[in-house]
Amino acid sequence: MVFFLALHSLLLGDVTKAVSSLDMLIRFSAIIIFYLYFKTLIKNQAEDLLFTIAKISFYFLIFNTFLGVIGLGYPMYGIGESGIGTKGLIFAGNEIGAALIVSGAIVSMKYLEDNNIKYFFVSGILLLISSIFLASKVSLLGSIILFFFFPLLKAFKNMSNFKLPKSDFINANIILVTVPILAIVGIYYTLYEINLIDRLSYFYEKLDLITLIFSSRNIWAEEAYNAFINHYSFIEYLFGSGRGYFEFISDDRLVEIDPIDFLMNYGIIGLLITFGIIFFILFETIIKRKLNKYSIYVIFTIFLLLGISSTAGHVFNSGTAGFLIAILLALGSYRNKQKLVK
Repeated sequence: MVFFLALHSLLLGDVTKAVSSLDMLIRFSAIIIFYLYFKTLIKNQAEDLLFTIAKISFYFLIFNTFLGVIGLGYPMYGIGESGIGTKGLIFAGNEIGAALIVSGAIVSMKYLEDNNIKYFFVSGILLLISSIFLASKVSLLGSIILFFFFPLLKAFKNMSNFKLPKSDFINANIILVTVPILAIVGIYYTLYEINLIDRLSYFYEKLDLITLIFSSRNIWAEEAYNAFINHYSFIEYLFGSGRGYFEFISDDRLVEIDPIDFLMNYGIIGLLITFGIIFFILFETIIKRKLNKYSIYVIFTIFLLLGISSTAGHVFNSGTAGFLIAILLALGSYRNKQKLVK
């Protein structure tokens, strides 16, 4: 960080702007520091504390959403009574969706592995309802994906010679029937009862479908690409230009696609260091997956987060969701306890 601060100060000619350029790197570094700490707790067999933190966070976020439903806090889009959706009392937008998805994933994998199927369904329905009231595409689609696939992942993990335990077979079939129905109802309610359709229709008349889906991020990404190719020097290719790239983006802003923002801010070297760490943790979890009963859920959720990070942003530079992402990554290092044989 000292290196990037010094270099960006020289490139920008403005120490204040160089300091503000560090915010993404600071938040990412916090995730890694939390990850190392939580990994130590797991090695000391204190993983239950991590699940407790995730449960408290999950149910607090659910509670926060329902505060918004009764009229307290901020809308997700717009201002005041004309606003759409709710963020409750937390000002962050997409970061709440990321925090809800990650905490929901951690809680769900714990309930499934403890065979608390009833609690899994309750938490899944609460996750879906909360995502509906948030009116965020990221949280709604993410919660549907988690609720649908986690029981199927458990069934796949327990499959032996193409045979499933009876309980997993029943649960998988219940999910295959109920989640699509809940998803259709949830999407309909979000579009027509919370009036997200009005916002989408308004922008659809002004934009093409892809721009609507990506909320103009595709336009900002193209502007960033042109700036990187046509305006960056060799040093900036390697180490970025800090917040200097904002001048090339409409409305002087982030692109809100994490890999692009890290690339523009910190260059190729910065991108390789940050996302290289995430992929290293993912690779380590994959190769040691047979020793970890949570690994299949962790791997799936990391890929989901990478997808969100590459389309909606505010994931690996999230202050709101950062410590929960660190818990998820640390659970990749969990090792099954061996039973003592007399």
